[in-house]
Amino acid sequence: MTKPSRLLEKLAQHCFSTDGQAATAFLEAVTAPRERTSALVWLTPRPSEEPFPILPPLDWQPDFVDRVPAESKPGQHELHDVGAFYIMDFSSVFAASAVRTVATLDQRRPPRMLDVCSAPGGKAIFAVRALNPHQIICNEVTRKRCKALISNLTRCQIANTSV
Repeated sequence: MTKPSRLLEKLAQHCFSTDGQAATAFLEAVTAPRERTSALVWLTPRPSEEPFPILPPLDWQPDFVDRVPAESKPGQHELHDVGAFYIMDFSSVFAASAVRTVATLDQRRPPRMLDVCSAPGGKAIFAVRALNPHQIICNEVTRKRCKALISNLTRCQIANTSV
């Protein structure tokens, strides 16, 4: 762990004034972050034999997502090439999981969704798997990024999508 700045220490003391252990844990998380894990968003049924080591699921983790260790290379697997899964940073799965609240608010299938800043397509693919909307409209203002977006949507066989 690198030594935190005085300003960061003051912030930790302010935010966790009654819990010294939480302040220490906060400082450790900021100054010595853990290795990033990847997530597989499964778009087809999982194979009977796991192609990668799978980390234990977290309480909030969707059942169609597997966490894999950072040293795994899922992008080099043939299942990736045929669109069986989409790879996301696990922190992005956490952020995208907010769309799952839509399903709890309204049990009907959403008619359409808008994904702004859509490239490379992870949020749209996650939304398809989580909510199965009738249509997703993907908006990306950076023309260079549209190629990756269209490629990922095509590889993962995401239908009813407009870019």
